Amino acid sequence: MRWRSILHLILTIGLFAAVPIASARPGPKNATGVVTLDIKGLDEEQMAAVLPALEVASYRNRASIGDRRLQRLLRQVEAEVDGALEVFGYYAATTAVRVDPLAQGRYLVHLDVALGEPVRVRAIDVGIAGAAMRNERIGSLISDFKPALGEVFDHRVYEASKAAIERALLRRGYLMQRLVERRVEIDRGAASARIVLRYESGTRHFLGKVSFQGAQFDDGLMQRFVPWPDGYRFDQARVEALQQSLAASNYFDHIEISQGEIDPVTLRVPLQVQLSPNLRTRYVAGVSYGTDEGAGVRGGIERRWVNGRGHQLYGEAEVAQRRSALYAEYAFPQFAARISRYTIATRWQDEQTDNIDARSFLLSGNAIARGHHWYAQASLNALDGSFLVGARSAGQERQSTRVVYPELRYERVLAEDRVHPARGASLDVRVLAASDRVLSDVSLLQGRATLKGIVPAGFGARLIAQLTLGATSTEDFARLPPELRFFAGGDRSVRGYGYQDLGDRDEEGLAIGGRYLATTSIEYEREFMPGWSAAGFVDAGDVWSRGEPHLELGVGAGLRWQSPVGPIRIDIARGFDDIAGGWQLHLSAGPDL
Repeated sequence: MRWRSILHLILTIGLFAAVPIASARPGPKNATGVVTLDIKGLDEEQMAAVLPALEVASYRNRASIGDRRLQRLLRQVEAEVDGALEVFGYYAATTAVRVDPLAQGRYLVHLDVALGEPVRVRAIDVGIAGAAMRNERIGSLISDFKPALGEVFDHRVYEASKAAIERALLRRGYLMQRLVERRVEIDRGAASARIVLRYESGTRHFLGKVSFQGAQFDDGLMQRFVPWPDGYRFDQARVEALQQSLAASNYFDHIEISQGEIDPVTLRVPLQVQLSPNLRTRYVAGVSYGTDEGAGVRGGIERRWVNGRGHQLYGEAEVAQRRSALYAEYAFPQFAARISRYTIATRWQDEQTDNIDARSFLLSGNAIARGHHWYAQASLNALDGSFLVGARSAGQERQSTRVVYPELRYERVLAEDRVHPARGASLDVRVLAASDRVLSDVSLLQGRATLKGIVPAGFGARLIAQLTLGATSTEDFARLPPELRFFAGGDRSVRGYGYQDLGDRDEEGLAIGGRYLATTSIEYEREFMPGWSAAGFVDAGDVWSRGEPHLELGVGAGLRWQSPVGPIRIDIARGFDDIAGGWQLHLSAGPDL
């Protein structure tokens, strides 16, 4: 029965995935003008290029045309088609034109296009005179120039390769580079092309003095944002890193970087940075709801700079049905240093669920490093509190545990847009350890890794897969606070099960967590209108301490809304186990990676 129900749901999701969306590819509209065109022999890209080139096509939206004018326009059709197709490398196309008169003075014009053999590249002579030829990136663009030998001479590919070389020269500081020879020789009879491109790179320029205007800090602090020494080789990527660092600081509302006058002797390029301060204090307040935490209210304050050294302060309070917390963080930004910031953070938390009654206080010191696609954090944490896990009785004594532990975290995201990427991947790894010989009541070693991937699935759809694995080594599991045990189930875990429903169970059947964690998910999501998509998914997972895992299965479907603050997900799912309790509603928000 269980597998029959699962099969039914999977087939339902599959049928949903197979149904084409009517708005994805609009069909042809009824012609209303005096001329209707029927063009054969072209693909969509070629058709999009040919139609604007045909003067006769403009009469698709006109009411009348004279016979003499129609004949003149038809005589020039072949030349217009030929010119439009040359960009694709077709220099020998032929077009047969036929006209069928229709009622009320209208005409149906048939164009049968034969593309012929395309022109292919038979010789490439691309080179750079000067120091730039020794640059690995620029050299690879020349050696890998497209279209390559034997390939169709597509003008779009050719122009893109040429632009990539010129862009790379400018980005790496060859600001006086020149294109001294540009020639493409087309032999129509031999259907061949010879490409000739010659550049002079000149001497590479250097990054000069950076001046800041409009900042609320003194120049000594602002210069710490600059991630290069004076006189460093010009590299546009470093200039962009400066802009990103200024933006990430949250100090400024407006950032504009421009080049000053180049010193003709030293070839140094000064930079001028125009800034305007952000609002110094930001307040947030609102209501919240998540099926994991329940309904609640939250408020917070962010002091974007506390003093002239750029220190920052953040505080937040949340009161919800199943979890309440107070959080505060004081940050010491390091600007362009390898470690981007140090923080001291505190958190008090009170969690009340069917299987957990826990109050804890956490104090942590953190060193954070951040790159373009990665994030690393080293922490020293002190966790102290009392808790009851599983079945509880009146007057039962609470377990108290103090754990002092270092933790390392590394996160890497391979996507330009981590909020809603069409394609991407992420990896999040955490490792922590504690010893009862060093300030802790319990010894443990724990690791956890989450791998997530997103790939396009056609017709505005994506496939999203996730795998999470975790393991804990300890001789005194009963003394571990809930924060250091593994649980599964809920909005961000195995949907179809309640929050923290999966784990080892006590004699009353309540989850008490476990030493090991394994969860996985695969989801098919498809956009049905701008900003809205539907999804079908299968989740599986288990938490256990002994023996082999018994993966619990959850299947469901949901809606996705790309809100201004990120994706919001509404899911309904069913788990196939007695503890699942039927259909579950899940609400969640946050980036996809």
